[in-house]
This record gives sequence, C-alpha cells and structure tokens, in this order.
Amino acid sequence: MDFKLIIYIFTLFVICSTNVFYKRSGPLQNILYSAIFSIVFYLTYDIVKTKKEYFWYDIDIPPPPVYEPELGVMSPAPAPVPIPETEIDPDQPEDLYFIKQMGIESQTITRLYKQNFPILSNNEFILKCYEMLKDDKNKQSFIVHYDNPDKQQINYIVFKQKLTNCRPHGGKNNRYSDLFLLKTDRDKLKLSPKFNTNANKQLLQNVVHWKNTS
Repeated sequence: MDFKLIIYIFTLFVICSTNVFYKRSGPLQNILYSAIFSIVFYLTYDIVKTKKEYFWYDIDIPPPPVYEPELGVMSPAPAPVPIPETEIDPDQPEDLYFIKQMGIESQTITRLYKQNFPILSNNEFILKCYEMLKDDKNKQSFIVHYDNPDKQQINYIVFKQKLTNCRPHGGKNNRYSDLFLLKTDRDKLKLSPKFNTNANKQLLQNVVHWKNTS
C-alpha cells in the first residue's frame, strides 16, 4: 500500500473542501472546488505516485560443493550430465514381429510382387507393407514369400485378414516364407487343426522382433 499517495489525496481533498478554508459555500462553489481538486490531482498524480521497477536477471547459480569425508575437504559438485533425447527411428519399427517359416491358410486380401517395386530393397519393401498393415484394420498380417531358402530375394507378399489357421512352411511344399504381424496381435495366432501338434505349437511361440538391418 502506498501511504504517501493516500496522505496526499486526503490532504488535497481537505484543502479543496468547502467550510474548511473557504467560508462561503454553494452549488457553484462546490462544483468549482471539485474541478480544482480533479485538475490538481490529475496533474500531480504521476509526481506523487511512487514508481517501482522490477528487474529480472538470469543468474546461473553453481551447485553447492560436496563434502568428501575420506579427504576431509569440500570439492566442487560434479557437473550435471545432460540427458540425451531419444528419437524414434521410422525405419526401425518397434511393433513389427515375425515368425520364420510360417504361413496362414486363409483368403488373400492383397498380393504385391517385388518386381513391381524395383527401386526398393527387401527391407524397404517390408517397411512399405508394414505401413499398409498399420493403416488398414482389415489386414492383420502379411506373409513374405522368398525365391529360395537363403531368403535373399523376395518374390511377393500377401496380406491376410486372419491370424488363425497358421501352418509351417518349408519341407516338401518348397515354400520359403515368414509371417509378419503387429506386436498387439501376437495372442491371436492359432494353428490350423491339421497342424496342431506340439512341435508346431513350439514353432508358433518363436515370435521375434523384426529389425531393419539395411
């Protein structure tokens, strides 16, 4: 509270009031004294008003020293270690998993041939299918079919609507394929009744995270 300003207003009001220093009073005198009070107060307000200015400074305060009991001395505090910012690599999906040598006996929704995407590498082609899998709720998985056992060249990829009726590939059928799915759908995997054996159940559990090695 500015007491100086309050005292000034009170004093000015008393001086300009009738019947204090001026014995005559009337409507015109009251209006005149009110006008004088208003004019004087308006012209002198900035002079009487106490101005307060605040200054803010950014000061780097070093951390307090640390006492070393073994040495019996105070040593400077260690400098803070900056925390590195973690960035998500779009070419390294965290939720894409796959099972080697596995397929699904169900209707194919979409089939994409690798030869139609000559500028894409195998991993880039898989990443493209991964984006399609995330964007379409009707697609629950895709199967990558390779030309040979070493899986160096993709032949085509098919998208499946279901994760049931899984069956192992390879052996006599000469199919070299991997089943890809999202991490959240791993519990939906089920074997086809014809291949529901303990060995195949164990094979179905080998779901691993896919990593882009290119």
